[in-house]
Amino acid sequence: LLPANARLTMAAPGGEEAIVDLRPIGDSVLVTTSTGRLVALDGADGHLRWQTRLGDRPADRVVANEDFLVVTQHEESGAVTLTVFDTFTGQTIGRRTFDDGFHVPVNLALSPDGTLVYTMPDRIVLKSLYEPWSNSEREILDTKAVNTGQFPYVNAAQPDDLQVVDGRILALADQNMMLRVFSLETGKPLRYTPVDSKKEIDLVLQTGNNQ
Repeated sequence: LLPANARLTMAAPGGEEAIVDLRPIGDSVLVTTSTGRLVALDGADGHLRWQTRLGDRPADRVVANEDFLVVTQHEESGAVTLTVFDTFTGQTIGRRTFDDGFHVPVNLALSPDGTLVYTMPDRIVLKSLYEPWSNSEREILDTKAVNTGQFPYVNAAQPDDLQVVDGRILALADQNMMLRVFSLETGKPLRYTPVDSKKEIDLVLQTGNNQ
């Protein structure tokens, strides 16, 4: 297999095409390049399984499991394209372009059960990739934040800022000072009853970041 610092031999406009990321996915290895190419190699002998090109720009974010590969890419126009592939065949399952300029995906995560979770500045969106692409998405919308013009997830763009763990969505929010916790199954905030109270409240954890 190609080492992490390897270079692809195919020339690219403006210079040599370089490997940006190498990651194992099941029994294959996914290579992403500086020119927007995705290459899937067999993990046993390194032979090419499939390859495709997203465009002239490298992928911004890639999340994957053995069934699905999800990629976001910024376009020159400012739009963001989210594309879902079949990990084994490379076939495109679905694509959506966000051209609002501001209301575009900020972060994304993929749960073991095939649920794509991605944040936009003011909401979390859930989509089952095992269902037809045309099926509607579920949104976790903070109505209070929307009504007051707040955007809780706008700065939480790092991979660790959005995670799916044990059926829970962990989303960094509010200038990265709070961690919000939701049920992956229902999309509702997890709730608890404080020791000094009889009233349930949403589970929101302080991170200690003062940004």
